[in-house]
Amino acid sequence: MRKHTGERPYLCKTCGKSFTQKHNLVSHSFSHSQINPYVCAICGKA
Repeated sequence: MRKHTGERPYLCKTCGKSFTQKHNLVSHSFSHSQINPYVCAICGKA
């Protein structure tokens, strides 16, 4: 329902971008760090 109301309660403390859902904020947070939880099992690249 937040999509239709424009409510974006999850705010990134690093850049100020806001999100409607917590998991979107968590995924976005990885862009500010060197940590990448998704690594290719074949080549090792993130």
